[in-house]
Amino acid sequence: MLALVACQGKPGAASSGPEVTLKRASVAQNPVTQGSEDVAAPGRGSCLPDAPRVPKAPAPPFALSGRLGLWVAQVDPVTLNVIRAVGTNPDSEFPLASTYKQAVLWALLKKFDQGEVSPTERFDVTRSNQSLGAYPFDGTTIRDLSTRMIRDSDNTATDIIHRRVGLQSVQDIADHLGLCRSRLIMPTRNWWVMEAGLSDTFNGTGRWVTATGEERTRLAALIDEDARQYRSDFIQRKLDGYFDHRYQPQTT
Repeated sequence: MLALVACQGKPGAASSGPEVTLKRASVAQNPVTQGSEDVAAPGRGSCLPDAPRVPKAPAPPFALSGRLGLWVAQVDPVTLNVIRAVGTNPDSEFPLASTYKQAVLWALLKKFDQGEVSPTERFDVTRSNQSLGAYPFDGTTIRDLSTRMIRDSDNTATDIIHRRVGLQSVQDIADHLGLCRSRLIMPTRNWWVMEAGLSDTFNGTGRWVTATGEERTRLAALIDEDARQYRSDFIQRKLDGYFDHRYQPQTT
């Protein structure tokens, strides 16, 4: 088994290293230096610590621009223990972009298993739920929406599913895994409305970046209401100006 997280960046030096065991820490502890239980499913109320120290990852075969964040591990398929690992800036923070759609699918499958959502439910595309990029036809089943979300990275399909399972249900995936610095609570349109400066809620508070728990849930619901007010083409025009002149990675 191979666990891999990567973004483009500068090459590093090659090396190999010893066995590494992942640990977890409770929220009350220092998530970098403490924690004594092996990680499987940390559960709400605990955080994964920073990645263990491992040798530098090998240089990529071709030069890359930007910042690299990488942690690659060979994992025992039975015990899930890490056999060996390499990394480069593994604890850096990056926008999740479309990788967050896997968590939306996870939340949806849980709802299927619990009998709370039917794969045959159908949805229409409206002004308030259409996101940027391509989008599905009206009357598409939630099963087909999930296929478009993963196969085509369809943002509108993602947003429809995210709202159907509930904003907090997707955030719960990160919280259960101990990913305390990961925010999965927002559909795609909401992030872009925030970045484009169109959310009065986001513009009126400086607490979003550090908000957790009930406060984060409350702000997310208000920002979601803001996001439903605009046409997708208007959001696109405003967003272009943001990425051209005002981009701030910490916002997302």
